[in-house]
Amino acid sequence: MSSGEQSGPPAWVEAAGTLEQLQRAATTFALLGEAHRSGLLRAVLDAGPAADSTADPAALAEAVQVDAARVEAVLLVLAAHGIVEQQEGGWRLAPGWSELVGGGAPMSLPGVLGLGRVWAGQFGSALHGGQDYWELDATDRVDVATGISPDPFAPATTAMAGGLVASLPGVADALGAGGHILELGCGLASRLCALLRAYPRATAVGVELDAELVASAWRRAEQLGVADRLELVVGDAADYRSATVFDVVNWSQFFFPAPTRAGALATAHAALRPGGWVSMPVVWTGERPPPRTVEDQELAEMRLVLELWRVPMLSVAQVEAELTEAGFVDVHHEAAPGFHLVRGRRP
Repeated sequence: MSSGEQSGPPAWVEAAGTLEQLQRAATTFALLGEAHRSGLLRAVLDAGPAADSTADPAALAEAVQVDAARVEAVLLVLAAHGIVEQQEGGWRLAPGWSELVGGGAPMSLPGVLGLGRVWAGQFGSALHGGQDYWELDATDRVDVATGISPDPFAPATTAMAGGLVASLPGVADALGAGGHILELGCGLASRLCALLRAYPRATAVGVELDAELVASAWRRAEQLGVADRLELVVGDAADYRSATVFDVVNWSQFFFPAPTRAGALATAHAALRPGGWVSMPVVWTGERPPPRTVEDQELAEMRLVLELWRVPMLSVAQVEAELTEAGFVDVHHEAAPGFHLVRGRRP
């Protein structure tokens, strides 16, 4: 082989393969959204909920009012990606998808689809302006909040919410006895509603700057039967003060731009009883994951979202330093599914 020759395929072949994977992911995600909006996924679920049953193709075509050949073509694409399965001439949802479509999983399928739609639009304009969070319209902001937070209607979310406070000394006992929860930047109050379901004697206050989210959060709370124990306040977290002394304060810190962070932490410190805890999710440990892994891709995408929203991408150590500076002690972090929790105690 001469010095001008190379072994193996040219480098563009691998690049083209990556491009094709991205294209397939984008088109399949769009098709999944259409299958949800049309009612096809729900029709598959409702017709074949039992372990040994499947949905008849003709019945599915009638349910979505599309000819059977088109429905079959859509289902074959979804089957190729492990979303549905074809068995004995009928169709059923693949394992795990019944919970996602039926609402048993701790994430909302409509929320994830809506979040993907909004982020695709934001990423598509990232180099010619882009939109920060407050430049999105109200519907898009609700979709973001729904997709980024757990589904409070799912029993799994209630169990997760209860488990996340169980490791904080004294908090679970206090909430079980009728204690108080505060969340700064509560969004749709998903975690608050789940905590109120986990602790039926507890009460909660959520502070949120976005009035549209608060309106949606209140409707959720009424549907979940916890509205009588929940107060929602439209306003700046830095300005909130209450005569109530709280056992735990949750802070959705990754939505807060740099100028607002010290004020929010001051509110958390003032609101807590001595010995009470503040807790916040953090997505970055401070180290880069192995290149081109799923973790690396997720972190890079979150960094871009936060850049568009003008929110700093802070590591666990940086958030811990913020808590220490604000007067909290016993500052530490704990691993949770998909993220980390940084926590501190008011002396």
